[in-house]
Amino acid sequence: MLWDHGRLTLAELENMDRFIEVSGEGSSSEKARCYVAEITIFDSSAESQGSSLAEAWDSVLTELETSEISEDEIAAGGRVFYRPWYRQENSREEGKRSLLLRVTDLKRLKTALDNLSAVIFDSDQVSMRVQPRSPEYAGNVDAQCAALADAFKDARLKAEKLARAMSSTLGGVLKIEEGPYKLQKSILGDTDGSTSAALCNSEAARRKVWATCRVRFALRDT
Repeated sequence: MLWDHGRLTLAELENMDRFIEVSGEGSSSEKARCYVAEITIFDSSAESQGSSLAEAWDSVLTELETSEISEDEIAAGGRVFYRPWYRQENSREEGKRSLLLRVTDLKRLKTALDNLSAVIFDSDQVSMRVQPRSPEYAGNVDAQCAALADAFKDARLKAEKLARAMSSTLGGVLKIEEGPYKLQKSILGDTDGSTSAALCNSEAARRKVWATCRVRFALRDT
């Protein structure tokens, strides 16, 4: 109850509108817009002059096409040659090439990556690394609205319990303030762990959205 007994007379208190103000917390979930994985091909052979890397690259693209990954879902990262710090300065630079998959269907992405694990390269000096990345979300307003509605329900439930404890009846809403939103961090994250285990996580398809609000309700005598 928000009034100052030291400044208001009894008559003023009796005529004053009574209210109660509480805060509420709620949550909702948002489905990912697309799922992301990074594929990197390494070539450490000194004699290939990049030919082994190119052949491995073609093999990966062919397998992705077979797995029904469209060109729009593949972003090429380009070709990079570098010299590892532990190699001598006159040694040949190693090569690597990477691409990013942004696929709207989690099951199709997992199938494609599982098929890639069976690809055998012609050169023993060529290797491949697959890393799941954080899913991308659209920041759906509907998910925020649903979380805010859930927060309001929580606030009303608290207010009703307090009103009963005060032998009063809860009235209508006098004022409502929207609080900040909080988004759950990605479940997949950036990891070198098991690709299949990460992508099989059923919760990877959604993230939680939390909302808060502060509501002022009128109070009535029972």
